Amino acid sequence: MFGEVVEEEGERMMMMEEEQEQQVVPDCRKRKLAELFVIYDADGTVAGELLYLVKKWFGRGHCAACVITHGPKREKPEFTDWKQRLGVVLHNIHRDEMDIDLYNATRRRPFPCVVGRADSGEYVYVMAPEELDKCDGQVDQFETRLVEKLGDVGFATETLREQQHRTVSSAFDLTHHQVSLKQDPCDSSPACLVPDE
Repeated sequence: MFGEVVEEEGERMMMMEEEQEQQVVPDCRKRKLAELFVIYDADGTVAGELLYLVKKWFGRGHCAACVITHGPKREKPEFTDWKQRLGVVLHNIHRDEMDIDLYNATRRRPFPCVVGRADSGEYVYVMAPEELDKCDGQVDQFETRLVEKLGDVGFATETLREQQHRTVSSAFDLTHHQVSLKQDPCDSSPACLVPDE
């Protein structure tokens, strides 16, 4: 009898733990993104830039971040447009242009990379070189992968996902969508207007 009670209680506890694991934590309980840093695998000095170009010319230098953000002569227009719509400040910097806190967050990590800074001041390594390589130099692939990786490392991504959705459907017309009263888990007011999907 006692063994059955213990077994039933153990099963009930396991089910409760599984339910808790399956619950999605609202974005408001995650880190808030303050800034993003795309850090190139090159130094920003004239010598550093020349060295990178020579290595690239001989097939020994490759920076996946450079391929995403820049064309042959300057920053890609689509990357510039995306940066302006992003909703957070994004800095394109070289290895030798990092401040001490950013340097400490990337120490012993490979470049190029993407690092996020939370509003608490904490720096988080978000994307490694191989993840940047998977973008094949495409800004839209970078955007999609970045939003995914930010969520994976604990940043609230709802604002970025909304921005990504606006980019895809720029001809959004509110008159064609119903609006209903729903409780937003991140809003302390009783209800807020949220468009139905």
